[in-house]
Amino acid sequence: MRKLFTLTALGLALCLNANAQVRKSWDFTKWSQTTLNNLEADMTLNGATSHWRDYEKSETEANRGRAYWCAATISTDEKGNALVYPDGTAQIIPELAQLNVKGMGAKNFVIVHNWGQKENASSPNGMYTYGKSFLWINGGKKKFIIPKVRKGETIKMGVESHKEAEGRGFTLSATGATITITKGNPTNPTVYNDCEWLVEDDTPDVEDSVDITLTTNNGCHIYYITVGEGDVPQTEEAKKIAYIYNGTGYSEDEDFPRIFLSGTDGIAMTNIDIADGAATVTADSLRKFDAVVISPFVAANDAYLPTLKKVIAYEPILNLNPDLYEGWGYGTSVKTSDQNIGIKDSTNALFVNTGVGFPLQWNEAGIKGVNLGEYFAADDTIATVTGGVAIHVHNTRRNAYMLLPYAKEELATINADNMSVLLPEAVKEIAATKAKVTSVVKPVITETYSDNKTIVSIASGNKAAKIYYTTDGTEPTTESTLYTEPIAVTEAITLNAIAVADGYDASDIATLNITIKQQASQPTVNVESETGKSTIELTAAEEGVTIYYNFIGSNKIAQSKAYTAPIVVTEPVTITTFVSGGKYVDSELSSKYIDVKGVAHRLDILAHFDANRKDWSQPEDATGSAKAVYLFSWGKTASSIYDTNIVDSIVHLKNAQGNDSIVTYYHMVAPETKTNGEWILSSCGQVVDWENTAFQTNVGDGSNYNPQAPEDMLMANDSIGITNYILNFGGKVEDEKYTATLTTAKAYAGPFDVVTYMANGNGSSIPEMEVEISEDGEKWTKLGDVKLSDTRRLWNRVKLSYESTTPVYVRLAHVGGGTKAMLFDMYLLNEGEHTKHASTGIADIVADNSNVVSTQIFNVNGIAQSALQPGLNIVRTVYSNGKVIVKKILVK
Repeated sequence: MRKLFTLTALGLALCLNANAQVRKSWDFTKWSQTTLNNLEADMTLNGATSHWRDYEKSETEANRGRAYWCAATISTDEKGNALVYPDGTAQIIPELAQLNVKGMGAKNFVIVHNWGQKENASSPNGMYTYGKSFLWINGGKKKFIIPKVRKGETIKMGVESHKEAEGRGFTLSATGATITITKGNPTNPTVYNDCEWLVEDDTPDVEDSVDITLTTNNGCHIYYITVGEGDVPQTEEAKKIAYIYNGTGYSEDEDFPRIFLSGTDGIAMTNIDIADGAATVTADSLRKFDAVVISPFVAANDAYLPTLKKVIAYEPILNLNPDLYEGWGYGTSVKTSDQNIGIKDSTNALFVNTGVGFPLQWNEAGIKGVNLGEYFAADDTIATVTGGVAIHVHNTRRNAYMLLPYAKEELATINADNMSVLLPEAVKEIAATKAKVTSVVKPVITETYSDNKTIVSIASGNKAAKIYYTTDGTEPTTESTLYTEPIAVTEAITLNAIAVADGYDASDIATLNITIKQQASQPTVNVESETGKSTIELTAAEEGVTIYYNFIGSNKIAQSKAYTAPIVVTEPVTITTFVSGGKYVDSELSSKYIDVKGVAHRLDILAHFDANRKDWSQPEDATGSAKAVYLFSWGKTASSIYDTNIVDSIVHLKNAQGNDSIVTYYHMVAPETKTNGEWILSSCGQVVDWENTAFQTNVGDGSNYNPQAPEDMLMANDSIGITNYILNFGGKVEDEKYTATLTTAKAYAGPFDVVTYMANGNGSSIPEMEVEISEDGEKWTKLGDVKLSDTRRLWNRVKLSYESTTPVYVRLAHVGGGTKAMLFDMYLLNEGEHTKHASTGIADIVADNSNVVSTQIFNVNGIAQSALQPGLNIVRTVYSNGKVIVKKILVK
């Protein structure tokens, strides 16, 4: 049996016996077709969130050409080998074998194959020198290990940044110590370069090895890794090829394709005469070969043609006879007088690897091509003839089918020189796409309920699959109803569905008993009003359901709270309620404006602090991309509030035993300040930083910056509330006091309300914050506490009121507790023209005893939104008296 030398075979051998030898070479510029097939099969079988997927972040960005494969999650064996699950069982990826990638995170490990990378004028040759295939490590602080590198050996790698204008790369270390670079710039390269390291031999008398850890500082590409002299190439078994011909009236001397292939290295050919063995050579028996070649000596009316048709897409096939298309029902042959084929893709490996010249002469007596039918219509066309296709490929990535037009009657005048190189290359390319045939993943059936109607959707993880279904409980086949769009169901049924796809076995049957639900009634809202507060009671008409409420007009449970007891509000609100759960469809939303007697409406903004990037992160964040900026000279390490070089006083004291003690009082340093003209941030050594932190609106969800309760999502006035970005009141020197404050730059006359939105970034030790007022900016009086959640990341809305008319400065002060008090926004609100106008509108509505019928939120493009979004929102409110009010609300 002939054998070839190849590094791909080395990777496979190491996968099969990882302990046989220590690997020393990895080439990420040559991902095998088998690996690519396995990655696609994994996604098809297991979905895009299990192991591998063909996009980085959003499925809308999926690269249909399968140019890269991103690890949705990192799956490894106990030694850290990266795994793929093409048929449900784990397989080591040969090109990555023996690299320990356990330290890689989800979506940070990307296999790139033939990516359309743009030219880079500043790199060698005007492009990335190793082409379009590499290993992409996406992000900083990502790690993998090169195991058992002998001390004293060199390590070589090809490295480039993921962004050509930004230096990104990695460092190598052994037992925590960075390894010395002897060539190139792997740490922050902007373009491709070859790099080398020398692993220090600190024990020259002992032959030992160390594990090398690679740690990225940001996204970068790695093209190869070579330790020492690398690995000795291993051998790969020749491809097993079934050559199908009909021996009736056959002369082997006339079958030139058979002659050329018989003498080709790397091909072990089995000649199968279907005239003798048609009954025993089944479609399943051909699957044991790496590829099937159909000779020109198989006629268009051959009885074996249906068997060959069954093999297409389930076994790699190279067909040499255009006349077979009509017998299969896949097209018709086209006889032309062309001598040359028209090249559609000159970069195809079939031409590049053989070195044939253009124009490419095929046959001096004319070429027979094909007109493709529906089955092959979407295939990649490689070459054409007048009025037809000469070479095309179906299923390019797995069990591919290719036509090379070598019709029987044209063999005598064929260009033998070109055939001698093109034919073996085509066989090897087709054989490389060999993939295990698996079943399509079972389709997923989902229900969307409305009142007495259920919309049924069916989906398959295989994007190319067709779905067939039945609604009478019978097993579906390809003769059943084809699923094309969601199904409206008005009575209970049992729905069965299968998915079928070209080159895959049919899926298992998915079954779901479809139910019909009635819509729950809207909850009843009753309000008891008193001076200073209103109490809201909610009642459901149905049993076994839950009432949810919020104050932002949302129909999402995550943005709402389950009603368990009467709700007390101390300021005017619009409450939104709905019913969910039990055997019912969620009710329609019910919204009601709730007034509070004796509480002033203060909607005019006197001052607003928002931690916007422009005012509070510049100039340090010149590029506008920073996640955090420390705002004072001491940075992220707290500084003492005392200058120990200046003594204010020394006090001699006697204790109870009459012993003397001395207390030294040092001078307090002057505070540093930062201002945007309206607010002044001040600190004497306490850390304060600006952070690029966005708020979210899932009530009580401490996994991110969410409100603690629905009431915390109330606006500051009728148009704006919490906004993105924070000031973080951080650490101080132990046993010293907190000094960080945020103060208005001028005094404001009352009465006014102070509204804050703050989160607890600590959790275990709650920061203590308070709002203080001062007539002169020197002597401060506490207005009230700003209570923070005892759950880390949850934010609260706190409202305090100043009722005097005397102008005062207002400040927020960190006075005790833990660190990491996070301020999103702080408002000062009074009664002005805006309040008068809004209050008049409210009075009119209340006087008419009108309730809110519906509230709709739209963006500027007219698209409905579930809640207010950053930017301009259009809010349309419909009242039961027929009045409609439309407002424009800007959320920063």
